[in-house]
Amino acid sequence: MELEHLSVTIHPRANPEAIDLGLRMVQSHAHALFPPWILVVAGSALALALALPGHPLLALASFWLALPLFDRLVVHVLSHALFADTPGWRETLAALPRLARDLSLNPLNRIDFTRSFNLPVIQLEALPRPRRARRIRLLQRETRSQAVWLSLAFLAFEWILVIGILSLPSLLLPEGTLKKLHVELIADGSDGQLAMWALYAAYVIAVLFLEPFYIGAGFSLYLNRRAMLEAWDLEIGLRKIARRITAASGLWLVLALLAGGFTPPPVSATMTTTEKDAPRIIEEVLSDPVFGHLEKTTRWRYRPDPAAPDSPPPGLLEWLLNSHQAGALFASIARLALWLLFAAAIAWLIWRREHWLRWVGARRARARQDSEPLVVAGVDVSPDSLPEDIPRAVQALWNEQRYREAMSLLYRGTLAALIEQRQLAVDASSTEQDCIEAVEQLDIPALSRHFRDLTTLWQLLAYGHRLPDTRLVEHLCRQWRKLYRSPGA
Repeated sequence: MELEHLSVTIHPRANPEAIDLGLRMVQSHAHALFPPWILVVAGSALALALALPGHPLLALASFWLALPLFDRLVVHVLSHALFADTPGWRETLAALPRLARDLSLNPLNRIDFTRSFNLPVIQLEALPRPRRARRIRLLQRETRSQAVWLSLAFLAFEWILVIGILSLPSLLLPEGTLKKLHVELIADGSDGQLAMWALYAAYVIAVLFLEPFYIGAGFSLYLNRRAMLEAWDLEIGLRKIARRITAASGLWLVLALLAGGFTPPPVSATMTTTEKDAPRIIEEVLSDPVFGHLEKTTRWRYRPDPAAPDSPPPGLLEWLLNSHQAGALFASIARLALWLLFAAAIAWLIWRREHWLRWVGARRARARQDSEPLVVAGVDVSPDSLPEDIPRAVQALWNEQRYREAMSLLYRGTLAALIEQRQLAVDASSTEQDCIEAVEQLDIPALSRHFRDLTTLWQLLAYGHRLPDTRLVEHLCRQWRKLYRSPGA
């Protein structure tokens, strides 16, 4: 590679600057790039439309998949123009079959957001696939994110342009023309297909304009990354120094020969010895820890505005921004503040434990209600199995002499109300005694007395077949109305 013949100035650039260089290269060589580009891309799009007259979506997908082939034209022109060898449009078209030899139409590769950066590696370095993959990973190590953002930016520009092109008829045609045309197309049944062909044409136009700039920006990112890795600027400078030394040595040699008495040194022997020692010297140099180590340091620095006469003196602010002591002080303060905040959060959780524990219990109760019917102490306490007014339903069953059903309903309704309104911690394995202990843990005496009396009457009827007094049942129903609200209320 003849680096001294490069048509651009080579030096390590920031990635945004490298992208800007690529855009400028496309602009500078537009006369050599766009004629073959438009001829190939527009011709291929027209050929696809003619080959697939009734399938606009298939034509669009085929055109989208073939874009990497068209992109190789851009890299071909820019890579030759980089060395001041800009090809003509006939030479570019003649090179197209050779450029398509190593082309992969894998859709997974087509959607790679770093394809503009990877394409020069594939096309120009011509490495075998395993080595190519390692090479791409190496080059992407510091540039991948910029290549991805470049693709996303151009994708956004592309579809903004597509939408703008599709919106042009509504802006340029007289009012009502599009509506009339739309009605006619609906009558012919070709409205949907025409819309897809319009989308296809708009996408082709957007690609014709934007794609060369996208590939040019990726190509420049690739060049910048190689220049940084391979120290192209240093190599160019050393070659210039070598040429000047060679010219000066030749002049002194001529003067010495003219003066006489000059015996040339054994150049071949010296060169042979140097060539033999070169691998050992290179290995010693590369064994130094300095090589293979890359370190980046970013820091803020105060830059006063020279146009502002009343700008604050840089002393304190510069110390705050650049001093390691200031950074350590800020870090210590931030660490202390975080620990205090953490301790305050723990103290608040302990202080408000009743509220958030009740909230957790409510969520568990709702989860149980949304799942299978909830059974506690052998009875179904799901809200769906209960009437809206439980005391009235209990009294109605009791008056009908359905005593067991009435007491069961009152017991089930009380458990359901405790679970829903008080987040009672019970489950399917809980017994009647477990439920009494759980209610007592709520530390509400009225609830505890009511539930204990109700459980005792229910157990006497269910297991002892002893009918409770009617006045006791009516008393429990009145208390129920005071202690609980109806689930349907």
